[in-house]
Amino acid sequence: PYYNEPCQSEEIPGEELLITSSSGEVIDTLHPQNREVGTLSETELQYASADKKFLTADYEEAEVIYNQIISGNDSLYTKLKAYSRLFEIGKLNSKSLTYFDNLYSQFSTLSLATEDSLMKKVFSQLGSLSLMGQDEYVPAIEEFDYVIQNNPETEEAIFAEIDALTAALLIEDGDTTLGKTAAGKYLNSSGEYGTKINQLLQKHFGSNQIMEEKKLLLVSYNLYQNYPNPFNPITTIKYDIVGIQDVKLSVFDILGREVSTLVNEQQQLGSYEINWDASKVASGIYFYQLRTKDFVNTKKMILLK
Repeated sequence: PYYNEPCQSEEIPGEELLITSSSGEVIDTLHPQNREVGTLSETELQYASADKKFLTADYEEAEVIYNQIISGNDSLYTKLKAYSRLFEIGKLNSKSLTYFDNLYSQFSTLSLATEDSLMKKVFSQLGSLSLMGQDEYVPAIEEFDYVIQNNPETEEAIFAEIDALTAALLIEDGDTTLGKTAAGKYLNSSGEYGTKINQLLQKHFGSNQIMEEKKLLLVSYNLYQNYPNPFNPITTIKYDIVGIQDVKLSVFDILGREVSTLVNEQQQLGSYEINWDASKVASGIYFYQLRTKDFVNTKKMILLK
């Protein structure tokens, strides 16, 4: 995330460095790694083993190791990937409602306990998604609606609305429960879903305005919202470059790991577009970042398989 207000740091001896805004909100946490170059910690070795089993569909063994990491003494930041993997395993392995109920309780507790605003949002979203794993679509929609109402006109609200529409689509035909709640405004059918998503993206990201800007001489950098979004599995990313620049366009997962480099070359002034084929990665939230010597911008996108 990018913040306009000045930030400051507060060192906690022997533990971590908290990055805070001028109002005192914790916006990031830096964790020390005091070890010799070239060595791996016990937790890193556990992750390597668990990830290998996860990627080879040995979900039961992977789950055991991820739980061992969670029960260890590492920081919450280090454990974040393990918590996220437990949710993915639940979906991939069609776990019981009780499994997702337990995850929801964990994620809700962690979201309330952490002071790191980014991690708070990550755990909050994982909690809401766990409700969907329990088929508790109405409570999940109500949580997404809470985000929308309390963060008006932000990207966070836009993506929460997409989540709400997606959850409403998953409610079985004939279930009138949602229509009786305040969140009934998100009701939609399979035929309406795509239209509503397109209208939402056009309203907030101004696709018509983008087309008008293309008729003008390029005088500034631009990174546009990908389209379609959500997508499966291919989406298009468009951007404008001013002058001759070394350009890098990368895709990152929710944990900040680079999963794909789409562009890494020198380019001339002009408008560009490139497709990202996400068929080899899991469903979820991803970020794409355009970087040049004079410009950096990052946007969010959703892969739904």
